[in-house]
Amino acid sequence: MRSKGYSRRALGLIGAISAVCAVGGLLAYWTLSASSSDGSKRERRGSRCVIVTKSVAEFDEINWESLLKEDVVLVVAPGVLFSHQSYKVICCNTMSGLWSCVRHLKKEQLLLKPDDLETPMPADVPRYVGQVIHITSQLDLTD
Repeated sequence: MRSKGYSRRALGLIGAISAVCAVGGLLAYWTLSASSSDGSKRERRGSRCVIVTKSVAEFDEINWESLLKEDVVLVVAPGVLFSHQSYKVICCNTMSGLWSCVRHLKKEQLLLKPDDLETPMPADVPRYVGQVIHITSQLDLTD
């Protein structure tokens, strides 16, 4: 029969080997996941909500399909004709509905062209989004 000391040493050795394997597995996972992410603008930018006004809808160099593949939701202002169909395009009938959508989406960034809006942005909207960005050109949507 084996002694208690031998059993405890064997159990301790198995525990130590298991701990080393677990730590090695975690280090390998973190290393591989960090190298697989290329740090692209899409990952750094985060989630976005874009208010589509008449002038934004007329941007001719925007590839809307490509933009919608990112974490982007387009909220179309009332009265704006926007032909792109997607589950990520929300068409609003009223300005209060538009602002309600923006509040409920809670995206990291809100992109809008304030001069094109019928009513100014309500004072409480910045509480629901991380950052408000004013669109000045087509590049603001693609960068």
